[in-house]
Amino acid sequence: HSGSDNGFSTNITRFPDDRLTVVVLSNSDRANAGRVGSDLAAIAFGAPYKMPIERLGDLLWNVMRERGVKVALARHAELKRTAPTAYDFGDETLVTMGYDLFEVRRLADAKAVFEYNLQQYPKSAYSYDGLADVADAAGDKARAIAMFEKSIEVDPKNRYAAEGLARLRTEGAKTP
Repeated sequence: HSGSDNGFSTNITRFPDDRLTVVVLSNSDRANAGRVGSDLAAIAFGAPYKMPIERLGDLLWNVMRERGVKVALARHAELKRTAPTAYDFGDETLVTMGYDLFEVRRLADAKAVFEYNLQQYPKSAYSYDGLADVADAAGDKARAIAMFEKSIEVDPKNRYAAEGLARLRTEGAKTP
């Protein structure tokens, strides 16, 4: 059984016949508690396992915290160029980072991350969603609508963007 939420992740795996239970409790929602649990069980059973490596999102977050968003994004570009198979370079890492920044109201930093992500992954609907949310939080409803429209253009089935767009248009209709 596993679970996660803002700030934690957990995994409990039982092997009743072998009288083994593996419990992983992490104070990070970035940790993959399931992977850690599987590897710990593999160690107990003498099976092959992988030692954990720092995930790209954690590495970038630490660089960003110590040296700023601009340096973290430059590090992403450098790693993507010099070590393209060392990490998962899908758009999800940067979308998560952008929304983490958005959550703590670092809107300019979140915007920079979403814009950079779109340079790397032009079809990242979630980056357009992020830019829409940043624009909305900054009071720029027209830009928020434009970004949600772009998101839907990229991914017509994106319910989050459709709901955001409907909400913004309804709010706009109510404004005198």
